Amino acid sequence: MSLSASLTDLIKLGLSLANGDAVSGMRQSMTRLAFRVVLSIIAIGFAMAALVCALAALWIYLIPLAGTVGTPLIIAGAFLFLAAIALVAAAYQRETKPVAEPVPQVGVADLLNEATRQLKEQKVPVLIATLLTGLIAGTREK
Repeated sequence: MSLSASLTDLIKLGLSLANGDAVSGMRQSMTRLAFRVVLSIIAIGFAMAALVCALAALWIYLIPLAGTVGTPLIIAGAFLFLAAIALVAAAYQRETKPVAEPVPQVGVADLLNEATRQLKEQKVPVLIATLLTGLIAGTREK
């Protein structure tokens, strides 16, 4: 194996990792996760606003029926009922174990073995290729 062939292979490997599916797939999944979190927070805000509107309407409806003392008590009971539902849901969530998603196999062990072998054989070209790969990966999508 010649010096230029192994250096070319190492640079190709580094570029494929910098531009590869593993990095872009991870970046895309993190972007999707952040987008889902933001949308979930917005949805929770709208749900809370709808709940407050419903309780205000219930309050207005109950004033003639239950009076000024009974209406707040009924609304407080409704809040306690909703809090109990939330606590039961939280307790159920704690008991169930989340299913871990399978981690995609990138072949990190093979990559490390090859990098170690290349480093033992040709230290300077490997370090130059690593530096170039890091520069290329670092200048992408800032």
